Amino acid sequence: RKVLKSRGGSGAPPPLPGQHPPPYGYPNNQGERPIPQQQQNLRYPRQDPPPQPQPPDQPQRSYRDPPELPYRQGTVRGYGPDQAFLEDEKQEDDDPSFVEKATHHKDAMDLSAFNKDYILKGLARLYRKKILPLELSSRYGHFHSPPLSPSDFEAPPMVMLLGQYSVGKTSFIKYLLGQEFPGMRIGPEPTTDRFTAILWGPSDKVVPGAALCSQQHRPFGGLNPYGNNFLSRMEGSEVDAAILRNVTLVDTPGILSGAKQRTRNYDYESVMKWFAERSDLIIVMFDAHKLDISDELKRVMESMIPHLDKIRVVLNKADTVSTQQLMRVYGALMWSLGKVMNTPEVCRVYMGSFWDAPLQNLEQAELLQREEMDLLQDVMRLPQQAVMRKINEMVKRARSVKVHAYIIHYLRKQLPYTWGKREKQKRLIGRLESEFLAAARRYGLPKGDFPSLEPFRTALYEIKDLSEFPKLDKKLVREMDKLFSVDIPELLEKARNH
Repeated sequence: RKVLKSRGGSGAPPPLPGQHPPPYGYPNNQGERPIPQQQQNLRYPRQDPPPQPQPPDQPQRSYRDPPELPYRQGTVRGYGPDQAFLEDEKQEDDDPSFVEKATHHKDAMDLSAFNKDYILKGLARLYRKKILPLELSSRYGHFHSPPLSPSDFEAPPMVMLLGQYSVGKTSFIKYLLGQEFPGMRIGPEPTTDRFTAILWGPSDKVVPGAALCSQQHRPFGGLNPYGNNFLSRMEGSEVDAAILRNVTLVDTPGILSGAKQRTRNYDYESVMKWFAERSDLIIVMFDAHKLDISDELKRVMESMIPHLDKIRVVLNKADTVSTQQLMRVYGALMWSLGKVMNTPEVCRVYMGSFWDAPLQNLEQAELLQREEMDLLQDVMRLPQQAVMRKINEMVKRARSVKVHAYIIHYLRKQLPYTWGKREKQKRLIGRLESEFLAAARRYGLPKGDFPSLEPFRTALYEIKDLSEFPKLDKKLVREMDKLFSVDIPELLEKARNH
């Protein structure tokens, strides 16, 4: 009995042989409670689930072959930007909205529910209210790019072409337009000696650079500070072409190698950087027979590493070499790009022959056609992606302005109040890299948002006294921080219901 009590029993005598103990809860049986699952299994024997009805046989998916590429019987005019690559839809030649149809892609973000004009005007208002005051107080334009104008938000997407001379930049623009444009010159010698903006206009005409940069509805007003030496080397070309209703093309002078590149009387690299910041697509062209990269082209491409997502590399005149030679040329080009762009990301490289002459080598005709189609689709998708790119560029600029303001604030606090300011400022500029790290730790700034070291150092040397900068207004910083989490989402929500 003592043993039974120690085991939790009630002291009842054990059952006789052949008898089973009473179930739990029966009088005089307060034994150990069985495990609930075991009790359930004892009371309710396990039953197999009822058979589920079999789903009906699904009909086999019908496979539809992709549309065949137009075969070019010795000519590249089999397809072009005037023909949209759409299934079951014939494109009319005089349809002015062919760009909107051609840019329809299943992978592109659907912005049909948004009012694009409302978004662009809202972005311009947010920039003027939240970002511009901090830019002006920290003199952001002296170190980076000048302030944005309303036309920068309302302008159509911009495509910039750059490369060495006679690689086919102007021929590529003619290929896209399907016609010639005013001021166009094509030849084996360096022909394009100025920046040319190809714009839409009711009639074909050439607009001088000074007049072009003075037009309020054009996005080139920020080029006026570069002076008459540059404005005399820029012009606009208005063409009545359908693609220009939604895209602006910029042709740049060919980059020379050797001592001739030093004869420019304006800051070429700074101008290229200005265009790169405002371009939606940057096409860097190479000739299959000229893969050398000059020092000036190397510096320009290194300055465009922050815009690596916009860069597309084109290996032009690929039909002038055999298949075996094309493999070697492609490998040599990738090796050269790897030395210039010291980044783990790889640029997209297209191969093609972008002019109106017949293909010289039909061995890789299908490959070149597919490559050209991919590049043309990238260009045609720009109008649909323009709104999201504007938002992305403004967010990037806001982050850059915030970091710049904190850098100036940190350097200004290191200066003494009375004497020795100039010597202290020189020492700060000399060890600018360590000051960047200290500012990042002090204010919790991401290192990826910091500017390039040497251009920032050069701009600092031009400042006589950093203590003359106004004190950082933390309220402006807090208002700009709300831009990412509150203002832009509210703008998109209002644009959806507008």
